[in-house]
Amino acid sequence: MTDEALLARQVGRFFGEIWRGMKADPNAGEPVRIEVRRTVQEREVDDLTLRRTTIDEVEVKKPCDSKNQH
Repeated sequence: MTDEALLARQVGRFFGEIWRGMKADPNAGEPVRIEVRRTVQEREVDDLTLRRTTIDEVEVKKPCDSKNQH
């Protein structure tokens, strides 16, 4: 291949990657997390505050759409 053909191929790859990034869904690979309950327990002793926070959540790895409901 000539240098011009190699350069054209690299430029095509460059713009192809940009195009693929523009079309991609940014949330496609992210699991969906839904917080179900948050419990906070707090206790004060003199100048000290003790706090425990418990978070219960559900993680959906593949979100269901209208075509793919299980």
